[in-house]
Amino acid sequence: TYAWTLAPSGTLSDAAAVGPTFCAAEAIAYTATLVVSDGTRTDDDDVVVAAVAPAAALTALTADVEALRAAGTLNRG
Repeated sequence: TYAWTLAPSGTLSDAAAVGPTFCAAEAIAYTATLVVSDGTRTDDDDVVVAAVAPAAALTALTADVEALRAAGTLNRG
């Protein structure tokens, strides 16, 4: 089984999934903790995820899309 938690706070798409997703409420560092159990043994690990500001993420995405379009890799279909 998989059991994820997110700190300082946040809602995961499915805390029991192998790879849940979440939408960051603010641009801070979140710590995701995963506890895995096979029914006999249990182990846990933490990972820190840095969330970027939505405006910064959108700006970066827009620049990437424009670069792909300029290179001819991305075409409007």
